[in-house]
Amino acid sequence: NVINIENKQINLLKVLPKGGLKGLMYYKTSVAQSYKINVTIDISINEKGTLSKLNNKKINELTKIIGIYYDNAIEAAKESKKKNILIEIYELKDSVKIVISNTFNKNSIVTGPPKKGISSKGKGRGNGRYFASNIINKNKWIEEKQEIIDKYYIETITIIKNASNK
Repeated sequence: NVINIENKQINLLKVLPKGGLKGLMYYKTSVAQSYKINVTIDISINEKGTLSKLNNKKINELTKIIGIYYDNAIEAAKESKKKNILIEIYELKDSVKIVISNTFNKNSIVTGPPKKGISSKGKGRGNGRYFASNIINKNKWIEEKQEIIDKYYIETITIIKNASNK
């Protein structure tokens, strides 16, 4: 299930549930390609697993969060020298992990708690992480974590199985 996309039309996300999330992933991947960003996607989930069992409201919230983080990854990667994004979606016993990793220019990353209007990209920007954080804080079934490892900014979204139906 590992797919490396190099400016080719792709059929990669067939195991994701139908709807907004799948469409978003295709669209954002196409956008990343237009900036000559190398995108690698690794999906290891069951078609009838946890993601397929989320109701429409939860899928919509998850889609908004992933859209924000994918946009941030694209903006940071296009300013970096290596221009790489890696997306991993995998299912564990008690959760589903969605990991978005990207290369970045050291001046293009804002760390710390998300605050409205705080951005490295200039005035009138910086609301994405703030809005994503608000969605996550309202839901017990989803968590997130950011870290920097080996010149990659890594955003990890965790969908907790036991809480996914609440």
